[in-house]
Amino acid sequence: AAGIRIVGPFRPGAGLKAPPILLAVLLAVGAARAASVAGTVRTDAGAPVATARVELYGGSPTWYSTSVYTNASGAYSITQVTNYNSYPYQTVSVPDGTYTLSVTSEPVNGAGYTRFYEWGLAVSGTVTKDVTVEEAGAISGKVTDVEENPIIGQYGSGANISAYSYVYGGYSSGYAYSDSSGNFTMKGLKAGTYDVSV
Repeated sequence: AAGIRIVGPFRPGAGLKAPPILLAVLLAVGAARAASVAGTVRTDAGAPVATARVELYGGSPTWYSTSVYTNASGAYSITQVTNYNSYPYQTVSVPDGTYTLSVTSEPVNGAGYTRFYEWGLAVSGTVTKDVTVEEAGAISGKVTDVEENPIIGQYGSGANISAYSYVYGGYSSGYAYSDSSGNFTMKGLKAGTYDVSV
């Protein structure tokens, strides 16, 4: 409980010549509980997935976001987020709230692993969230004009290829830019039927 303690000599009737009175205000302030999200990312065969990017974002009216990478054992831990409603942006402990958790991983070789999303993740105190991803497929191709000249992709122009599909009751998507030969590859896709646009 808060209290007031008077410290120092005090002589009644001494008037203005009395020494200053030091007021020490003791405030008992309860520390806000810091939340956290931690877990492991593994394949459906049980193998750990290293260097997977794990993102946590959401919040209303304040928007929080952060990303971390799994270690060699596939483990991750999120204890802090960035408050994007403040300027300059501030790094704070994870507040209780509702967030989206996403996991992406694209190894150098192969098509990578399926992307994982969980919307509406309730975070309060310590939350353990283990994630399982599957070996993924890929869509590759080449973009040319009517004379079969390659179309080079770049941000804002050229060939920006995207694919999306609702598969296994969830949403899977990918995007890529064609290279100098017009070739492209989109990785990390679940098995299914996709609509592809350029």
